[in-house]
Amino acid sequence: MKRIIAYFKREPIWAIFLGMFLLSSIFVRGFFSTGNFLNILVQSAVDDMLALGMT
Repeated sequence: MKRIIAYFKREPIWAIFLGMFLLSSIFVRGFFSTGNFLNILVQSAVDDMLALGMT
């Protein structure tokens, strides 16, 4: 447990991401829906291709 806390202190962005993910999954209706996941995939497709091309 101490390692996890130390990691979140070093990298606070992951703690923020985890908090937003948990809150969204609780309060946003349809957060885990297929349509939402497809929308995320479509919206990130260009960035994914650019990142793939840069590797």
